[in-house]
Amino acid sequence: RIEIIGSAKSEAGVTTSLVSKKKRKRNDRSKGDRKPSKPRGKTDRRSDRKTRKTSTRRPKSFQPPRGKRLKAKRKNRKNFINALPELHRPLAKEVMSGSIPKLRQKLKLMDLPDGFDEPILAFAEELTRGIKSAEWLDKAEAINENIGSIDLQDFRSVVAASSNFAKSPEAISLKEKLEAGLKIRIEKELEEWIKIIKDALDEGKVVRALNFSSRPPKAGTQLPEEISKELVQQASAALNSEASPERWGIVAEAVAFSPIRLKVTPISLPSRIDEEFGKILKKHSDRFPGITTLTKE
Repeated sequence: RIEIIGSAKSEAGVTTSLVSKKKRKRNDRSKGDRKPSKPRGKTDRRSDRKTRKTSTRRPKSFQPPRGKRLKAKRKNRKNFINALPELHRPLAKEVMSGSIPKLRQKLKLMDLPDGFDEPILAFAEELTRGIKSAEWLDKAEAINENIGSIDLQDFRSVVAASSNFAKSPEAISLKEKLEAGLKIRIEKELEEWIKIIKDALDEGKVVRALNFSSRPPKAGTQLPEEISKELVQQASAALNSEASPERWGIVAEAVAFSPIRLKVTPISLPSRIDEEFGKILKKHSDRFPGITTLTKE
């Protein structure tokens, strides 16, 4: 909890201190008082899990391999806290573990005189900005150490937040370095992305090509025209009467989430159609107009 040190009548010199709550003792029972566990029978849920059939369907949404996830150290945040006066650290830790709204609620419950909480909240907001800036610097330094392998999504998020938290000369310099590094990474991954799709098409792996086409390194990136045409051709050809319902459904699902979904024209439906296949058609018909056109014929 938060403890106010000093007279409640004073308008200045407010100091906050956090006093930890006493832990409630557990009323542990002795082993002899415990109820005996029930014997597990044939209906044991854990044993039932082993008998369940494993689904052979692929995940609903394809996710390409991600880069190294961001794991920032807390060096700068720790230094920021340690540089504060001893009496200010409890408030900083309170802000880190909660938020300004939660702190405001706690102060209200303390029934302080009118306006007594304002300097505390103002200082807490100042501490929050300092903590957030230190945390950003920790993340930025971690990315700088792994600039060629860090996950691109994490990379983008840290660069996007730099305008709010990169204020010191050191942070601004690092921000500029990361912005340049991000541009190089995106260009490199775009080249790799196109190569993966092209290689998949050359090997006849149309589902792999479709899946990767739906996850460009940069949102809104269009495929080169030559690759796009080949992808449309192979996807259309794969949707024929000789394909099994399972295979037809997998290709159709990949098409439905690809950037060429409006251009693919299935040759025909599978020769064998079951209820499950009908559900797949219905599920993806809105995103894949070629399905609707085919079922109306």
